[in-house]
Amino acid sequence: MFCLNSFGKIGAAVRSAFATGPVQVDLALPAGGTIGAANAINSSGVMAGWATVTGFYQPCKWSVDGTPTVLALPAGATEGSVNAINSSGVAVGYATVTGIYQPCKWSVDGTPTVLALPAGATEGALYDINSSGGMCGNVKVAGVNQPCKWSVDGTPTVLALPAGGTEGALYAMNNSGVAVGYATVTGFYQPCKWSVDGTPTVLALAAGATEGALYAMNSSGGMCGNVKVTGLNQPCKWSVDGTPTVLALPAGATEGSANAINSSGWMCGNVIVAGAAHAAVWLADGTAIDAGTFGLDSAYFYGINDLGVVVGEKANNDWSVELPIMAVPATYN
Repeated sequence: MFCLNSFGKIGAAVRSAFATGPVQVDLALPAGGTIGAANAINSSGVMAGWATVTGFYQPCKWSVDGTPTVLALPAGATEGSVNAINSSGVAVGYATVTGIYQPCKWSVDGTPTVLALPAGATEGALYDINSSGGMCGNVKVAGVNQPCKWSVDGTPTVLALPAGGTEGALYAMNNSGVAVGYATVTGFYQPCKWSVDGTPTVLALAAGATEGALYAMNSSGGMCGNVKVTGLNQPCKWSVDGTPTVLALPAGATEGSANAINSSGWMCGNVIVAGAAHAAVWLADGTAIDAGTFGLDSAYFYGINDLGVVVGEKANNDWSVELPIMAVPATYN
């Protein structure tokens, strides 16, 4: 077993640790689990995602030592997944109730709560929760995805779309309450940021890009995601003032995406090398590191904490094998 808490003492040196390559760890599945993925990791090293048990997706947490726990589903639900977990250990995601996606929150002790939908919405999901307990995601209104945030008490608010926007979603919200995601404008995905009062701003695309989306935002307001350039997805970061920068790709990679960012500006995601997805990390200075495929055909990183510990999944080509993974800085293994 392993212990992430030991990394809490390494200080600034951790920022360069990935330069020597990550140490890869396969996370255990819960009893009866067959496949799964880790979607998020908090500042304490607690991880969350999903695992299938008896053929159904179930929300799952992994403790700091890697022990998996299947979380309870709300009454009437058959499946669910955790998409984010905050510093207090509160998790959010979705549960399917009578076949419909519903926004769901799990307390620290694992108790599930289905959150209210705004008027006119039929389904929804939560993608992030900040340290104060504010949440964000999307809801479906008249069959169209709309960006939505939930207050600490669970009250939902559909946010405005930018001029010309028809749909959107919030994928991340920082501790100040600023949220990021995408909005479709004239049929194209555009990176969009919503201020605390809900005002939307479409951010600039990198030169030559036609579309883009924001997937994460850190405590300082730095953002990351991807943009489409000549038909290929490219990892991209945006500064606090909204300036985009396409990130370098590791040797041999042709496209990629930055899925999460920590307070130091480290990012994680995936890149495509010879047609296969490889997990990847970008250091704060933009250095790209190919973390490989963890012994299968593909691998993806979805979450990173402030110690640089990353989580995600690996899979074979037909997705019959799909397993949760994590990686820690090699120097401190």
